[in-house]
Amino acid sequence: MLILSFIFFYTFSASVLFLHGIGLERLSMNARSAHVILPFLFKSGILITGAASISWLLSVYLLDPFGLSVLTPLVSLIITYLGERGVNRLLAGKAESRLMQERVFTGGTVLFALYHAFSYGELLIIIISALLSMGLWSFILCAIKRRVDESFASAYWKNAPLLLISMGCIALALYAWDAVRIFPRL
Repeated sequence: MLILSFIFFYTFSASVLFLHGIGLERLSMNARSAHVILPFLFKSGILITGAASISWLLSVYLLDPFGLSVLTPLVSLIITYLGERGVNRLLAGKAESRLMQERVFTGGTVLFALYHAFSYGELLIIIISALLSMGLWSFILCAIKRRVDESFASAYWKNAPLLLISMGCIALALYAWDAVRIFPRL
């Protein structure tokens, strides 16, 4: 039950996407077509899990004992980049270049998981939650995008503005309750 509450917390309450802003660009790209969501999640899941696992091992058994934990972000980003090259060669058969938005999501998720996890199990839960959050919100925004395309809105509003407004409304729905304590009770 604790694992489910942890996944729920990092998927909704402290979402890597909306609260920390990691991967919002890729989320807006995923919202344009439902055909790219699952392959993206599969590739990113392999890459993030592998890079975070290797970075965790190096950090715990090599960098931390020698007092070099300051190098953890650099080491993890290098491992993520090299892992990205390897995954692309493995899955596509060539070294295709990934978009910068994908690199920000994968690298940011690896760094986020490394610095928020106290154990390897928590690291994996944070990664699963980040991927679950990306998949869930991508499908929701894709449905919103389809609905906007079918509406009678002008061509100017059909592209990015309504999608960005939808993303803002989702973020408000998730986090507006947190700002309620700012206002005094009447």
